[in-house]
Amino acid sequence: MSHHDTHTVFVGNLADRLTETELRAFLEERCGEVRSVKWRTPVEGKCRCATVAFYRTESAAAAIRCHWTPLHGRPLNIDYTKAILPLPDHSGSYRIHVIVLDSDVGSLRLHDEFNRVGRISAIEWKNDEATISYYEPLPPVDQVMRLVEPLAMNALWKIV
Repeated sequence: MSHHDTHTVFVGNLADRLTETELRAFLEERCGEVRSVKWRTPVEGKCRCATVAFYRTESAAAAIRCHWTPLHGRPLNIDYTKAILPLPDHSGSYRIHVIVLDSDVGSLRLHDEFNRVGRISAIEWKNDEATISYYEPLPPVDQVMRLVEPLAMNALWKIV
């Protein structure tokens, strides 16, 4: 999956009894036609999650606005960020590549958010993209996702 994919979102915190039909109906009613739903196997102790692809970019953007909307009594965790992360564990890497979606996000904000992951050695910018380098190897992807959650709506990122 490309880091430029704006048709696909991650949907997390799904109730155990939720079916694909129910998830599709929920999202199609609020956002638009769903192309596909791919269930992700939950890690022990984690909630169920899925990646959902829409036919239209606008539908995926509408899904993002449903973040924290309850379904089966659980607030959904919906964002682009987790949909574009590579599935393999990239612990041991020293860099995160970021595409900034909000012009108000600059080096200081990136440093503040991504410094939670580890001690930053450099931030290199090229247009609206930045590569953040660290002194130490990065933790597993799921830990990185939790640490940079507040930036999720303003940037797409992946460990490289």
